[in-house]
Formats: sequence, structure tokens, C-alpha cells
Amino acid sequence: MSLEERIQRLEDLHAIGQLRAQYCQLLDDCRWDELVELFTEDGCFDGLSTVRGRPALRAFFPNLLQGSLDAWWHFSSNE
Repeated sequence: MSLEERIQRLEDLHAIGQLRAQYCQLLDDCRWDELVELFTEDGCFDGLSTVRGRPALRAFFPNLLQGSLDAWWHFSSNE
């Protein structure tokens, strides 16, 4: 790989790590609008349930707090 390609690869890897940290922070802070913007228009969350698309994601995440779950606490660290 060229130097430029190697640098781009490192920047891409860093951006992926930042995306995960940003996702956790926005989820923990209940910042739903910003959280769903991390997903593509047809993005899919496949975990506790399967939800597809930003409008459905926007409705899904806050509804999780109506059950026994009342907060999240993610701890992201440098792997």
C-alpha cells in the first residue's frame, strides 16, 4: 500500500472507533435525534429487537426506557 492508503486506513479505523464511542455516549445521554443520525436512512439495529429505518429507530430507543431499563452506562475504552 502507498503511504496515502496506509494513512487513510488508519484514519478510517480511528473513525470507526469514534463512531462506537459516539453511539454509546448519545445512547447514554438519551440524545435520540443525534443517535439515529448515526444510522443510514435504512439502517438497522439488530439486538434486543430488530428495527430498520430512522423513524422506527427514533421510536425504538426511547421506548426501551419504559420497561425495567431506566438508564444505560457504557464505558468505551481504547482497545
